[in-house]
Amino acid sequence: MRSPKQKRAEGCNNATVNRTLAVLRAILRKCARDWEWLDRAPAVRLLKEPTRRIRFLSRDQARTLLRELPAHLRDMATFTLAMDCARRT
Repeated sequence: MRSPKQKRAEGCNNATVNRTLAVLRAILRKCARDWEWLDRAPAVRLLKEPTRRIRFLSRDQARTLLRELPAHLRDMATFTLAMDCARRT
């Protein structure tokens, strides 16, 4: 397994590294708490991540999204996209 520093050097962002660290932490906790293979699980600290992921859709992506959504979600998504466009202008 590559270390977090190696993964970061390869271009992985903190969220990607944290997914691997979370699995490792879960395994260590299971070893300590459920299976009693360890006296205690070592602390595995996660890297800092932004609290909110910001993503913008292109016009083509928005059209595809609206076309693929079920009818009961399409109106809500249309409204949300319109409000986001208005907010950015």
